[in-house]
Amino acid sequence: MADTAHRRWTLEEYLAWEADQPTRNEFIDGRPRAMVGGTNAHNRISGNVFSFLHGRLAGGRCIPYTMNTKVMIPNGNVRYPDVLVDCGPFRANDIAAVEPSVVIEIYSKSTTKIDRTEKLDAYRLVPTIRHILHLHQDEAKGVLWSREESGWKETALEGPRAKAHFAAIEVRMPFSAAYAGMPLGGESGDA
Repeated sequence: MADTAHRRWTLEEYLAWEADQPTRNEFIDGRPRAMVGGTNAHNRISGNVFSFLHGRLAGGRCIPYTMNTKVMIPNGNVRYPDVLVDCGPFRANDIAAVEPSVVIEIYSKSTTKIDRTEKLDAYRLVPTIRHILHLHQDEAKGVLWSREESGWKETALEGPRAKAHFAAIEVRMPFSAAYAGMPLGGESGDA
């Protein structure tokens, strides 16, 4: 791909290139962008969220996925959320969500600004996405955006008793499940 070094790549060039890479790379405005590694806290929270959703959605049409499933943005970009729920038909060889409905991002020091701006704006462009949840790593706190007929509604959530309501998939996720095992300001997160 030496000829692509100084020009914008096509989506097809990116997908062919990324298939041979040892790491995940998002595709933003014609350029690949390497994904940074996460902390143990980040991985525990995303694992907790995935496990909770997997348990609630087992046997249904909606399936949760971890950070290795792409979301194709209508403007040609490609994003990797930390956790997503896809309600489209399951196709074993697909590399991207067919009908993403819920997207969850866990903030890290290096990605918070991008998660709150670029990625949030990108996910809002995907017509099937109904809920976007952002979670903090160091405290049981987050923001849930839900698509309603009148537009996007933003709800601040805080504390282990808070619940993220994903109406589109009929699930209420308590923060106590998302933050299980996490030391949060003197609380274990297991409550």
